[in-house]
Amino acid sequence: MIGEEVTEKRKISFAEALNLLEKRKKVGALSYSQQTSYDYCKKFVALPYDETNELLEKLLKLSVPRDVAINIVDVFPKNKLTLKVIMAKSESDVDKVMEILDEYRDKSKQYRVKISSGQDKENEVKKESKSKSKSKKEEPDNGENEIKNDENKEGKEGKTVKKKEEKKEKTKGKGKSKSKK
Repeated sequence: MIGEEVTEKRKISFAEALNLLEKRKKVGALSYSQQTSYDYCKKFVALPYDETNELLEKLLKLSVPRDVAINIVDVFPKNKLTLKVIMAKSESDVDKVMEILDEYRDKSKQYRVKISSGQDKENEVKKESKSKSKSKKEEPDNGENEIKNDENKEGKEGKTVKKKEEKKEKTKGKGKSKSKK
């Protein structure tokens, strides 16, 4: 990001962020923070990008402020109480907003199922690749490793026992010298 400047700063929805990150992912690998954001957005996005924009436009037509509308789209509240909390500073009609959200509720459920099944497949692929890389790194076990490990344990234990005995002898010697004085 060195040499680039911020040309515009505005709040965007999870769906828009996910869309931008997917485009960026096609160009090259994502940075750690981008990948974390991508995973988060993919986990919580309620609708596809196009439908999110449609919903956002409908909310803006009801004179819901843009920031509040984005929060509504991202949270996608299931009941009026949650919607009222999000719209606390807005003068828009909660019932009309809830009706619009209900129109998109089935689409949201279908989209989340689709996304979650895609994530399951990605997780399986990641687990398989990790297990393959671990199995390649493991050496064949012919019993020698266990013997070496046992010898190392005994060696360490033997050293610690000797050190404890030396400490006891020193303290005994000090105790005797004090009593003679």
